[in-house]
Amino acid sequence: MSTEKLKGIEIPSFSFIGKLASGKTTYADNLKEALEKEFQIPVYKVSTSAIVAEVALRYYGEPNKNRGLYQKIANKMKEIDPKVLANCIIRDVKENNKLPFIIDSVRDMTDYITLKRAFPKLVTIKLDADFRLRCEFHKEKYGEYPLEVELEDLSERTINSIPSEIKFQNMYKPENISRLSSSLIRSIRNGTIMELLRH
Repeated sequence: MSTEKLKGIEIPSFSFIGKLASGKTTYADNLKEALEKEFQIPVYKVSTSAIVAEVALRYYGEPNKNRGLYQKIANKMKEIDPKVLANCIIRDVKENNKLPFIIDSVRDMTDYITLKRAFPKLVTIKLDADFRLRCEFHKEKYGEYPLEVELEDLSERTINSIPSEIKFQNMYKPENISRLSSSLIRSIRNGTIMELLRH
């Protein structure tokens, strides 16, 4: 199961997919806050990036978000076991009963399939964003434009092949973020969110 039931309302878990700097973490944080406020329950944020960041800090002494290093670490981990990051999340959620949860970044088809098998009612949201706006957002957040090697990473090139129940265009405006969270809450309350998973 990947849902939590509250007074007859089924609250699903969510995952975000999207290219570099498409706003996945921003939207995930906003949705977590909105769901907790609306339904008065804890919503757990889990992240493959956090797993990789822990490795980067522990073994490479890298305290900052070095995306190039993160991509290299993730790729090497997946060479050994393609399901390693997804399985880390699955264990964490099941062992600690973290339902409902939000994954801020599913990066490839293997992770998607592995997570969907473990949590069939996981709702996947794909964020689309204009390339120029993504680059400007990256510069504003990290102080520099994304490197070509980051943009050409395998995970970036395969994102569009991952299925999703919901597609949303990020315009990088605060009202844009709130609109998605509000729409999802309405869909949860009227029960239509679960209909998406039957198609």
